[in-house]
Amino acid sequence: MDDLIEMLQREVDRTPLRENLKLTPEQRALELMALLEAAEEFQRAGRVWRASRGEALRRCCSLYRSDTIRRGDRMSKRQELIDGLNEDLNLELEAVLRHVYHISTATGLLGHELRELLKGSVEGELEHAQYLADKITAMGGDIKMNVGMPKRVKSAKEMLSIEVAAERKGILNYTMRIAQAEESGERGLAIRLETMLSDETDHAEELERLGR
Repeated sequence: MDDLIEMLQREVDRTPLRENLKLTPEQRALELMALLEAAEEFQRAGRVWRASRGEALRRCCSLYRSDTIRRGDRMSKRQELIDGLNEDLNLELEAVLRHVYHISTATGLLGHELRELLKGSVEGELEHAQYLADKITAMGGDIKMNVGMPKRVKSAKEMLSIEVAAERKGILNYTMRIAQAEESGERGLAIRLETMLSDETDHAEELERLGR
């Protein structure tokens, strides 16, 4: 054991201890105070660094959360737009079936005029439906077919009333869809929908004039 202590003593540099012993008590106290002040300053610097690091981390987390929320909002709005386009697609397909049924069954003078008007609309409705289906696919959505069959009625007047109501619903839907497309940054889609809205408006006005 003594050999170990002697070896350790040889390895220890006792110069600082000898220098400290040369100091007066007042000098030793000043040295201690300076050491404590340095330690306190070091602790203060550590607290400031940790606080700034924490603030930076909080800012990063806040930015990440905000970006995540924005991405979620964009995805939600995009999905709402796709769902709306699917609704429009089904309405256009229903219009085709309804036109075919009314063209085949409308009778009388009013029925004749209605048939001629609807014959010129079938192709346009199909073009609208095809565009909507293509756009849904291009936006990464799924085409959802849920087409209702036309209501069976006998009089041309009832058929005309049904056609007008359907066109007005289409006008309302396309107006909403244009706003959604603009909000989602789909400017090209909005422009095309404006053209389709114009077609639906013209068709509705022609039907309404027929009923006067």
